[in-house]
Amino acid sequence: MKIPPAIPLAFALLVTVAATLPDARAGLAGAALDFDAPLPATAAALESAGAADSSDADVMRTNAAPPWVPERPIPAATRWETAVRLPGRIVTLPFSALGYVVENSMVHLEEELYITKLVYLLALLPRLGVLVTPASLGDRTGLGLGAGVVGPGRLKLLKANVDASTGKYSSTRLEAGYGPVRLQYGYDWRPRERFFGLGMETDDQDEATFASQSQHLRLSCRDTMAGRGPVRVDLGAWVGPREIVTRTGREDESFDQVFPALAGSLDQRVEHLTYGADVVVDGRSGRPHWSRGGRLRLRVERFDKPIEALALRTTSTPFQFTRLEYLAEGGASFHRDPRTVRLAVRVVDHRPDASGALLVPDLAVLGGREGLAGFEPGRFHDSDLVVGKLSYIFPLAIRLEFDLHAEAGGVYGDVWKDASGSSLRWSYGVALRPRLDTAVLGAIGVDWSQETVRIRYSLGGVE
Repeated sequence: MKIPPAIPLAFALLVTVAATLPDARAGLAGAALDFDAPLPATAAALESAGAADSSDADVMRTNAAPPWVPERPIPAATRWETAVRLPGRIVTLPFSALGYVVENSMVHLEEELYITKLVYLLALLPRLGVLVTPASLGDRTGLGLGAGVVGPGRLKLLKANVDASTGKYSSTRLEAGYGPVRLQYGYDWRPRERFFGLGMETDDQDEATFASQSQHLRLSCRDTMAGRGPVRVDLGAWVGPREIVTRTGREDESFDQVFPALAGSLDQRVEHLTYGADVVVDGRSGRPHWSRGGRLRLRVERFDKPIEALALRTTSTPFQFTRLEYLAEGGASFHRDPRTVRLAVRVVDHRPDASGALLVPDLAVLGGREGLAGFEPGRFHDSDLVVGKLSYIFPLAIRLEFDLHAEAGGVYGDVWKDASGSSLRWSYGVALRPRLDTAVLGAIGVDWSQETVRIRYSLGGVE
């Protein structure tokens, strides 16, 4: 019988390896190999290694003894640890309960694929030429909805959008564009804007309302350039006529009754040729909210005497002015999820010509979403403003985060001369923000100041 060549080769290899063990060479010569017995070399090595290594070997051997079980369950914390933690548990119990409800609700939505279906539907509608979004009309406008259409085929360059609310606010946009160039017509009706007078010393009991009706035709060009790393540079410029009319408010007290000195500006059509430019350097990044980096923005807009050939309906312009707006904000994060600290500062500087007067709708305003959210919308009006906001955002649950923030700001006739620390008003607030892995879905929270407490909510558009 012919022996396969692999067998002698394997036997020779085994003998060679065994021969390198000095204490096993004699065993190979006169005894059969016992693969179940420990190698003599191993025992000798353990003896020479000392008692400590021998104990390690004992630990590594198979043990048939029953596992160790404590006599009674071991608590997660001792009594004194529980007592120390109790005040914090009581304070955070509402947040813990809310986090539990939100987390389980989001898990249910994800298991049933409701979010996936909604995201698919929202992605499909633009392909069909339909846009549906929450209305972006501001505070005290009521429940609103925005709807838009985009032209099919090559007509996708044409867009139309209408926002409307139960408070009878409305905004209409018609737009045509090619590449970075856009031609837009806009019409806005705001019937219940609040006004309390000029400056920071106004009385919150002097509440009045006014209405504004405006339209514009604007040719604009905007382009985005990539900078270093995540930094983006956005450049824009525009030109076109704007017409605005101030009317009596649609609530009990119109501002011409509370402030008769301003009644002369009612029902006058004022038109300007507006032109300007802005530059935005944006280095923010992070999800679900931006958590690091910063943004700088400079915006300059001139409201000048209209050109008759480009005027909408009139060339009546009793005054002209220039508006400058500065914005700087930055953020940093630590730990995971992330936990984010943000700081933002905004300045609006109006520089009127000749008369030095501005229409009430063109004044700088604080209160509500414009800044100092703990005050009523439209609480402070004047020519200029400065406002700063410090925020701390941290996670409460997988699908819920908490926003703790404070604001300080004021309005002035000249922000560079009149602003001072003692004249600033303060506002504080908290907000719960449901979120996905990639975006914040909305927010609901409370803001308060020395005058009032306000409940705020928003759907989308938080970041």
